[in-house]
Amino acid sequence: MMVAIPKKTRYEGLRCTVTDCPESGQQDCSSMFKFPTNPEVRLKWIENLSLPKDTQLSNRRVCRRHFQQHCFGNAKLFAWAVPTLFVGKTAGLHHGSAKKRMLVRKCCIKDCMTRSPPDRLHCFPTETQLRKEWMRLCSLKEGIKWPFICGRHFRPSLLPKKNSKLPKQALPELNLGSEAKDPLECDSQRSETEGQGIDEGDSKGTDGREAESCPNCQASKRISTDLQQQLAAARLRIEELEQRLQYHACTEEEEEYIFMLMK
Repeated sequence: MMVAIPKKTRYEGLRCTVTDCPESGQQDCSSMFKFPTNPEVRLKWIENLSLPKDTQLSNRRVCRRHFQQHCFGNAKLFAWAVPTLFVGKTAGLHHGSAKKRMLVRKCCIKDCMTRSPPDRLHCFPTETQLRKEWMRLCSLKEGIKWPFICGRHFRPSLLPKKNSKLPKQALPELNLGSEAKDPLECDSQRSETEGQGIDEGDSKGTDGREAESCPNCQASKRISTDLQQQLAAARLRIEELEQRLQYHACTEEEEEYIFMLMK
């Protein structure tokens, strides 16, 4: 009767570096871990296992028996994990700990590059009407559960001090993106898009008068009219002065001619 011989795994011959480990050489490759590349964590491994600092670590492994359960995630060893179990000593051991990742959120205003922890941003109000007003000012669509906004979109007088909140009736007013556009440019673009395909005769009203323009255009037109009137008045004044100069020149020549005749 033939007996099936199991195939050897790649790291089956590797033994655990820990002295007198009973499971050395009996675990598969998924349970044998290399020394970390991080110098700080690698030094903790070396000191916990009482190895010389000049030890060649390229072919050395440590089995999972020497790690606590919280050092594993999805069957993989965390990068900060350190062997602390059954290493031959209990005093003076180094323990690994996961670094807390700082939660960073982005401001909900378009093109705003502010990214801060949630405690440095401001939440939208829970009151329905006030929340809708905030959403309208920020050009946001309904359905966003937790929008955050930074302090650069509020007046400095409304910004709270440390560990305090915004006033209840505070509204975002600054750097919202809408004030960056020139209103005159917007009006001209709107008139061009609305007036495409309209003849010159259709641009006047039913009573023959031209369509009323925006207040900015009316003000510019009044200023232009005043300047033209001032320029016309200045030209008339210059013509009068030139005529007077010519008259005085003629009279002086006649007097000189009569004086010569009398001689």
